[in-house]
Amino acid sequence: MDITDFDIIDDQDLLADIQPEAEKTIEPFTVDVTLGDEEIVEEKVKAVEIETAEDNNEEETKQEEAATSTDSVFQEYADNLVEMGIFFPEEGEEKVTIGSPEEFAQRFEKSYQTGAINHVESIVGQYGPEHAEAFDAIYVKGMNPREYFTKSADIQDYEQLDLETEDAQKKVYRDYMSRQGLAPERIEAKLQKMLDMGDLEEEAKDYHQLLVSAQKQDLQARIQQTEQQRVQYEQQVAAYNNLTISTIESKLKEKDFDGIPLTPAKAQSVKDYLLRPAYKLPTGQTISEYEHFIYELNKPENVELKIKVALLAQEKFKTDSIVKKNISEKTTKLFQNLSNKEKQQQRSQPKQRDFFIS
Repeated sequence: MDITDFDIIDDQDLLADIQPEAEKTIEPFTVDVTLGDEEIVEEKVKAVEIETAEDNNEEETKQEEAATSTDSVFQEYADNLVEMGIFFPEEGEEKVTIGSPEEFAQRFEKSYQTGAINHVESIVGQYGPEHAEAFDAIYVKGMNPREYFTKSADIQDYEQLDLETEDAQKKVYRDYMSRQGLAPERIEAKLQKMLDMGDLEEEAKDYHQLLVSAQKQDLQARIQQTEQQRVQYEQQVAAYNNLTISTIESKLKEKDFDGIPLTPAKAQSVKDYLLRPAYKLPTGQTISEYEHFIYELNKPENVELKIKVALLAQEKFKTDSIVKKNISEKTTKLFQNLSNKEKQQQRSQPKQRDFFIS
């Protein structure tokens, strides 16, 4: 008998057919009651349902009370830290309000960083305004150190130009006219005129001060732009984190995330996995465990894992097709085993001989 001779049947029917006889004969439990007993049974069923619902409500109430108690404890900690001068209201806040352990951790980390920065600023300030300005631009406002020091060096070099030399005078004149938007050929014509009139040195000295001031203003504008970008990025990160947390907490109320069981412990674990900084990149940026996982996928040794993730992503992370494929493969193997056993049994039976000779 070939496997193709079998009709297509449901997997559950197949599993039922191969179960031991004792298991197949078990029937669902039923209650045989007379018509007069039906009301008694219904009352008992209702009583059990009510008791179960009350137990569930009591458990949910306990969880809510535990969560409220935890939040109140962290709020009390926050109030104490405000009195100690470690926590302080931010701009637009009348009072430091902590609604969850996550908010307490974020506020503590931010206050710690602010306190550390203030302490370092007081130390750096002892070495002069230049050191304090560099620290503020790089470590407080987030400007790239190489960019800051390059621009600062250019300004310093420009301030120290020897305007007694004609080459320096020409450079300053060209730079100033270029900032005014004049074309190169027009600049050279005016420069020659200044040379012919003997007014180049005087003009260059006037323009030099204006150019140094403009370069310093350009640096400050770049620092402010960097700070605005940093603040905007932090706001985007905060909005993303809040959205992630609110989504998880919303699903936690249902104790299910699209078919995935969700408990308070699992919810906290996935929050940490997605949001808590755990690694630092060479650029200095901190990333979470999840971001590190994505980062590691690009390494050659993880190419198979990356392909699996890509395949799952193409399937919208639905595992239905994968499960069905596995069941189908198991079913096929099961059919093959049954077919092989039947053939073996047929071979082992002795052949009947015909003793009647005509």
